Amino acid sequence: MWDLKPRLEGRIVTLEPLRIEHREALLEAARPTEAWDWWSVDMSTPAAVEAWLQSSLEAAERGERAPFATLDSTSGRAIGSTSFMTLHPEHATLEIGWTWLSPSAWNGGANIEAKLLMLRHAFAVLGCQRVEFVTHERNERSRRCRRSLRGSSASTASSGTARAARARSSRSSTASGRRSRSISRPA
Repeated sequence: MWDLKPRLEGRIVTLEPLRIEHREALLEAARPTEAWDWWSVDMSTPAAVEAWLQSSLEAAERGERAPFATLDSTSGRAIGSTSFMTLHPEHATLEIGWTWLSPSAWNGGANIEAKLLMLRHAFAVLGCQRVEFVTHERNERSRRCRRSLRGSSASTASSGTARAARARSSRSSTASGRRSRSISRPA
């Protein structure tokens, strides 16, 4: 059985399993922003964030998804969220997605560090052979983060995570505009 509820601590962010107690900080972090331009749902209203939070907690209870609150490591305040999803332990694969951050956390390394923490956990702890990221093909902000992950160095992550981030990758596009990038465990 996979441990999908770890607390993953980094220098910039800490990921902890999403709880109802994160609600107020997430409502503040999710204020209307261009972050929602590429999402299939509009998360720019408090009602939408409430619905997302409830849906995420229910999906976690059913074991369908492992949502995290992304916390600023200095203040401990929630600044966004990300999830392990599309879980296939029988194939040693999962997806990292439903990621969003408050604009105040953009361009400061929070997203990259969160992804590296998740990749380390997926490969080193869960034993994944493949981890996939799915974003809209025109979401340049997310695509830049993925490119940064591919070129990450051991100074920013454990050597296992850095190897995973530099590992062989594949891409695919769908008619819906979603683009997928997979990172596989090195042979």
